[in-house]
Amino acid sequence: MQLRLQPQLLCVLVTLPFLCLNVSSSDGNHPLKREASDHLTLTVNSMTSLQQAIDIASSLGNTAAYTKIQIPPGNHLLTAPTLFRGEINEIEMTGAGGGEVRLLCNYSVGSNNYTWYFAGLQSVMLTGIGFEDCARPLRLDTVAEVTIQDCSFRMFTEAALDIFNCHHVLFNHSLLQDNSGTGIVNASYRGNTGGVSFGYNTLPVNFSSPSLLVTDCVFRNNSARATSAFRTSSQAFFAQIFTGRGGSLALFVNESHYDLDVTIRNCIFTENTARSFGGGVYLLLGGFGTSHRVVVERARVISNVAQLGGGGFQASFFNNGPEDAPLMMRFDDCRFENNSGIAGGGIFVFTSTDGGVGNLVQIRSTLFTGNRGYTGGPGDYGAAVALSLLNPLVERSNFPRHEITDCEFHNNSGANGVVSVGYSPTNFTGRNVFSGNKGTSLRVVGAIIYLSGELHFTNNFATSGDESALHMLSFAQAILSRGLFVNFEGNSGRFGTSITIEATTTSTVYTQLAGTPSVPFFTKTSALSLRTGPT
Repeated sequence: MQLRLQPQLLCVLVTLPFLCLNVSSSDGNHPLKREASDHLTLTVNSMTSLQQAIDIASSLGNTAAYTKIQIPPGNHLLTAPTLFRGEINEIEMTGAGGGEVRLLCNYSVGSNNYTWYFAGLQSVMLTGIGFEDCARPLRLDTVAEVTIQDCSFRMFTEAALDIFNCHHVLFNHSLLQDNSGTGIVNASYRGNTGGVSFGYNTLPVNFSSPSLLVTDCVFRNNSARATSAFRTSSQAFFAQIFTGRGGSLALFVNESHYDLDVTIRNCIFTENTARSFGGGVYLLLGGFGTSHRVVVERARVISNVAQLGGGGFQASFFNNGPEDAPLMMRFDDCRFENNSGIAGGGIFVFTSTDGGVGNLVQIRSTLFTGNRGYTGGPGDYGAAVALSLLNPLVERSNFPRHEITDCEFHNNSGANGVVSVGYSPTNFTGRNVFSGNKGTSLRVVGAIIYLSGELHFTNNFATSGDESALHMLSFAQAILSRGLFVNFEGNSGRFGTSITIEATTTSTVYTQLAGTPSVPFFTKTSALSLRTGPT
């Protein structure tokens, strides 16, 4: 006679805790066989340690389709690194009971261990948990759905989170503070950032339309302090090693199959540092024939430092694709305050023009105040913004044309320009204001700038003899549009305090410039208003 059991609730005693799961069977020889549709809930209590619950969950693999661990308020010790693996597994860990939940690491790890490693899961959700004092980050690798919400990560000594090739990621209302990246692990697409790194390199074929949303988060006092063997962005990109980049957050993309959509919204980046580039944030976008998009909205970027470039943000573009596959980054309604770096105290943008039409950065309705650009020799700097192009010497139709619209630049300081445009054609539209800055306000090197709307240069101070409010050098040119209004008033300095034009002798003509390179200004109409006030 064969015994058949109906689906039922089974309670199993495992090392003191009670575990409850749904099971069913129609086999008389195996009456309690678990199926992949089982749901498992583990509740940590006075008789059950968190580590015990985690060990049980990880040992089940994909035999339980959904596993939930409920963690009560208080301090909980993690005593060993843990691997979670399973292609259909969904794991949720959540703080329960309304109080603060703190997870602390209490073990030594090797250089290749992670605190937690989630590999190939369908879904990972972490909610209401505080992680502290861990030697290695949490790793999420090829997870379809990632949600990290209302969590905190503090005092990690080798970055806090390492998220790689995940399909849809939501990082919401969380705090990363006092973390560092020391460069112990030089693995590819490991940022060794101070806080969190997101990496994308050849996503699985079923991960179309990947997305990353970072919203309402605070990144404070994190440091990517490792010394990098790769000084330039090009070296780091081809080596796939990004040590010392991104004080709090880094995004590394070399994805040639799917277009990545990234949004960073309502976040605060403050007092973060990087040994090389991207004191607050480091972004590197690359691929073949893909159009990746990054939008930063209403971010506050305050008092971040990069020893080389991009005190607040660093963005590097590498696109070897066809002409219809541009890369794009946009800043909307942001505030950059008191950031510093050799190139781009606020924002540093580096573009490699190996392919792609219109690779661009758009900066709109954004305030830059109190940012600093350090000086150390010839080059493209920019106390607030530096735009740089790798190869300006070849005539081609696909040069990027960046855009600065309705922005204000107040009380920034840098001998080589508050905004420095290096060989990168750039549109200035709307109403842009330069006021109270020390050093050249707008420095243009070997590029065309397209001017429309209004530009105001007021009460700026040129700190050396060759500076002025507007400094055009290396055969730079300006295309003046109909209805343009330019106001120079109250600027001071040694001489040429409104406009300085410098034609540097060179054996190469920059063939992207219009007409005769030695002619600095072209007008499309006679309807131009130029006003100079007292100097």
